[in-house]
Amino acid sequence: MDVDFESSELLRLMARHSELSDLLHAHQLIGGYNAVKTRKGQGMCFTLTTVYDGVYLSSYNLEMDVKPRVRISRHNIPPFIPLDDLATKSNLQTNIRAFLDTVSQHLNAYEGRKQQLNLVKVPQFLFFVFNSTVLELKTG
Repeated sequence: MDVDFESSELLRLMARHSELSDLLHAHQLIGGYNAVKTRKGQGMCFTLTTVYDGVYLSSYNLEMDVKPRVRISRHNIPPFIPLDDLATKSNLQTNIRAFLDTVSQHLNAYEGRKQQLNLVKVPQFLFFVFNSTVLELKTG
């Protein structure tokens, strides 16, 4: 009897874990951020995930000191994204969420442009075949 109870409890816990994993996945898709405390609560590390056309592309990490003042300490965000300017404009000291949203928008725009560029890169022979087909259709 105890084995059946343990098995059913294990199955219930596995189902709950799956449900929570799905909720976390949905949270990330709608703009949620993974956040982890660092240095005994003195800092926070945020993971910003980029998505294009429903496909996860890259994850970027941003570590911030939160005590005594909020400031960016480390990150792997491309250097052309102006983090200091974004922090000032979104008032990082009082609204971390607005700052993270703005950074996330910049990262998704960057990754989206990279994906669009990959779609535009068509081998030359396909371009010429396509052009000759179009010309034949127009003249014929």
